[in-house]
Amino acid sequence: MSVPAIIAPTEAQAAPAPGDAAAPLAQPARSAAHEARIPILDGVRGLAILLVMGHHLFVMKPATWLDRQLAQIAHNGWWGVDLFFVLSGFLITGILFDSKHKAHYFRNFYARRTVRIFPLYYAFLLVMLVILPRFQSPAINRFGTPEGSPLWYWSYLANFHMGWVGHFTHKTLSVAWSLAIEEQFYLIWPAVVLFLSRRHLLWLCGAMILTSIGTRLALTLFDANPGFKIYALTPCRLDGLAVGAWIALTLRSPGGIMKLTRLARPIGIAAIGGIVGVTLLGQYYADNLLDPLFFTMLALAFGALLVICLGASSDGLLSRTLGSAPLRVFGTYSYAIYLLHYPIALVLKDSFFKPASFPTLAGSPLPGQILFYLLATAISLGMALLSWHLFEKHFLKLKKYFPSGK
Repeated sequence: MSVPAIIAPTEAQAAPAPGDAAAPLAQPARSAAHEARIPILDGVRGLAILLVMGHHLFVMKPATWLDRQLAQIAHNGWWGVDLFFVLSGFLITGILFDSKHKAHYFRNFYARRTVRIFPLYYAFLLVMLVILPRFQSPAINRFGTPEGSPLWYWSYLANFHMGWVGHFTHKTLSVAWSLAIEEQFYLIWPAVVLFLSRRHLLWLCGAMILTSIGTRLALTLFDANPGFKIYALTPCRLDGLAVGAWIALTLRSPGGIMKLTRLARPIGIAAIGGIVGVTLLGQYYADNLLDPLFFTMLALAFGALLVICLGASSDGLLSRTLGSAPLRVFGTYSYAIYLLHYPIALVLKDSFFKPASFPTLAGSPLPGQILFYLLATAISLGMALLSWHLFEKHFLKLKKYFPSGK
């Protein structure tokens, strides 16, 4: 699969706020999927952020066969961003569909998204684009400077600029590509949900998936350098959001959870088989025409995982694993972790714990890499907790003026 390595993404993306995984699922029947809170979804989000971190925090130079295998596994951690897309499509569509006949539909949704997403994002931009550039030094310059106008970042359109130039345009703000896709979805999707019936929305989700596949295929066939466009442009990345939205809408139909459960395992198995097949073919064919299907396969596999989680017994192995306290903590604070972990890794890698100084075992720097993972992860989580308690939660108090579904 010829997809560029992410040097600094995953909202998570503008991940849903802590507690959004507990969004109510209005259904006539009672099941595990209809509880007021779904703790396992925080764990799924935690899995997504850990995948992304596994990708970005892999800094050692592989020296052995095992190192090279682990490097490939870490490289595939960018898949976590696609898991975030599926989760966002599911959660946001559910919130919107459940409140579409309530008063102040647009006002409440946009206000709640604004107080959750904008404060930390724009504070991060302020530091990276305004404050740090005033201090010219190698230590500061390591964070990067924007290529092109900073307005791409301030306006949540950076993914289109990156797709146009064919690469990331800022070392630590490349996270903006996925945040931009999510914000564009948040901007348009409320009106779509309000004015279309559930049946028409389901058809639209299918059309969005086909649009993504078709756009990627067209770029593969007719663009001289399609790789980054396929990765970053919004029309190419609608399928993850659409799969999540389709699950949310189907769940809200009579017997929805049973329909989804019947489909989840065969679709998930087929998607995983497709992912393996495309990956193996990519090792032999640089221009693999099946590549445009890869993101859709990821979306379907993660959609199947989501459905299985929704229908899982609360005391089963899956719920105990993905609903475990550590994963839920990472999921709850995934937004700040997503924004902060790469700059933290840069500082560690360049100044305090350089890969060249990693302790080795049998010629492998893996022990040092494990220590780097643990240290960078602990600092990232600590900074996210500080961000939450000192900054983010105070803006979230404003949500009381914009009640969801009221």
